[in-house]
Amino acid sequence: VSDGDEWRQKEIEALAAEAPELAAAAATIKTGTWAENGAILEGASDVAPRTSSTYQKLLFWMHLDPPENAEVRAKIPALLAALRPDDTLLDLWKKLVYEGSANAEDIRAAAKQQIHHNTESKVWTEAQIKTLTDIAGWGVATAAP
Repeated sequence: VSDGDEWRQKEIEALAAEAPELAAAAATIKTGTWAENGAILEGASDVAPRTSSTYQKLLFWMHLDPPENAEVRAKIPALLAALRPDDTLLDLWKKLVYEGSANAEDIRAAAKQQIHHNTESKVWTEAQIKTLTDIAGWGVATAAP
């Protein structure tokens, strides 16, 4: 078990204690498809409405305990980036792109997408773009937390 995996497990346990109402949804999303869980993950359900803090916690949880379905796993980083284009997101992503991480490639792809979209949107600062570049694997490699 890597340091990154141990950190993940501790964070999942803390999140489960803070938001136990999300445990069932997280378990369903972990093994389900986009067709089954897309509405929940887009915040269009009563489980975790997009405007609630519960929605953000659910997306964090799904970063920490990534879904098995590749399509679902690939969409989650962009959903959180749309909600929180900030240093909190970047800190999370930096911790999750270690070797052996189940969603490292999905996060790298999302970081590349954020860099690409920033040319039009200008959401990210120059320093944040550098961090995204590192996360994307275009800069210095990141270590496990």
